[in-house]
Amino acid sequence: MSAAAALVAVPEGHRAFRALLEAMANPGRRLALPWPDRPDLALRSVWEVDTAVHRVGPTPDVGRPADVDHAEVVLVGGAEAGPLVLAAADRGTDERPELGATVVYVAPAAPPLAVRLRGPGVDGTLGCELPLTRSDLELRDQACADWPRGIDVVLLETGGWVRGLPRTTQVERT
Repeated sequence: MSAAAALVAVPEGHRAFRALLEAMANPGRRLALPWPDRPDLALRSVWEVDTAVHRVGPTPDVGRPADVDHAEVVLVGGAEAGPLVLAAADRGTDERPELGATVVYVAPAAPPLAVRLRGPGVDGTLGCELPLTRSDLELRDQACADWPRGIDVVLLETGGWVRGLPRTTQVERT
């Protein structure tokens, strides 16, 4: 176990890890984290201290710094990642799509955007509101257009909530 992982209490770390897994398995569904005001602990429950992380805006200081095109995780603080970040994020390869980056929005500040989700983990369709900009959603769609390559998105929302948007989830603006 890493030094940072040891800082996370085991029961709460398991709950946070499970919530993040459930969020990715059930796209768009809002799930509670054990630490409402500590996104850094939620991140440490999943990623090790040596994980390559690119940070944009005010985000927790976790992982080791990396350029966006070599990052396993891209942390975005505030409202928008922007085209340079999402266009450069690693998408994996046809043989190893799991190498695609996970883009984590920490306390996203964009006004909620009404969407309809479909794909694996969604029974039919799911209408919800996501705190992402239209631009970032369009860039996310472009990053996921060459399946099986793409990026996964995690939303660590204010108040201790988490949602996931795996690369296989189709997002329709309503």
